[in-house]
Amino acid sequence: SLRVRSARSRASARPEGAHAAFRAGRLRGWTGYLLIVGLVAGAVTALLATSPGSAPFSDGASPLPLVARAALVAAVCFFTGVFEEGLFRAVALDALRPAFGPGRRGVVLAALASSVLFGALHVSTGDAATAGSVVAWLQLLLKPVQAMLFGFFMAALFVRTRSLWAVAGAHALFDLLYTGPVAVLSGASQATYITGSALDLVLLAATTALLVPSAIAAYRSLSA
Repeated sequence: SLRVRSARSRASARPEGAHAAFRAGRLRGWTGYLLIVGLVAGAVTALLATSPGSAPFSDGASPLPLVARAALVAAVCFFTGVFEEGLFRAVALDALRPAFGPGRRGVVLAALASSVLFGALHVSTGDAATAGSVVAWLQLLLKPVQAMLFGFFMAALFVRTRSLWAVAGAHALFDLLYTGPVAVLSGASQATYITGSALDLVLLAATTALLVPSAIAAYRSLSA
């Protein structure tokens, strides 16, 4: 799966020629937009983490120096990107494509199905039940939607580039920008996205809304 481009994908891409390259190029441009969203969200998260009543963390302050913490967080984000993109795009997406039939409609449905599976990975019903607040249940509803929108864009990027390195790298960078600042500065990892904090809910809702345009661009790329 880690091969940049398989022989079969090269053969299937030839008939589309310049049009496929153009669509892939546009998606790479939207990848930059996605990373900007992650950067802004990460900066806001870092600010919220230093405010009173901030979300609880699973670990105490790390004894590692700042450079070592940064390297560790980067490594975790990288391997998370490789694992999740390898599983949900390189494996699940390609496995689902024959089930939805040939043509662009089948590709769109397979991408959507793999994205729904990816969103389901982010469901934490137990945490919401433990928190027991309206804010916590809203976070439970929003997070899978955010993940699904992100996953749908990654699916389109994988279809157009046929490169696991491209989507894994984009995923890793997004995670690093989004969650890295707090993890590096505090040396701690947030135990769960369900915090019961209204500020965290607003940030989650905002980032979810900001991912909608990139998902629309992904749909247009796959259906064109």
